Amino acid sequence: MKYQVFVSYRRATGENLAQLLAYRLKEDGYSVFLDVESLRSGKFNTQLFSVIEECQDFLLVLSEKALDRCSDPKDWVRLEIEHALKSRKNIVPVLGRGFVFPSNLPFVDDIESVSYTHLRAHETELHLV
Repeated sequence: MKYQVFVSYRRATGENLAQLLAYRLKEDGYSVFLDVESLRSGKFNTQLFSVIEECQDFLLVLSEKALDRCSDPKDWVRLEIEHALKSRKNIVPVLGRGFVFPSNLPFVDDIESVSYTHLRAHETELHLV
């Protein structure tokens, strides 16, 4: 199945918001990849990277402490973000309550800058509330 939107999130703090966003996007006719709903058996990392490459948009749910573990090069949220940046995807950050950009990550400037450019373009398309 070809997906339009990949939803990246920190399971501990962002799962509910990620599921709500995925649900609303699906209601509006988008094909959405959310790992807990969409992953099949096989190599986890290969599947994730493949979906990121095929999707148009990369929705990054920035819940409280969502990026705090990204200083670890093996962290999955970090790997997903880096792959989306490398694949030149349209990254759409969704800032949740309590989220603060950590300053010690190599890609924070890239994510922080797109949060003010891409989000405006999508505001009128995403009717989430």
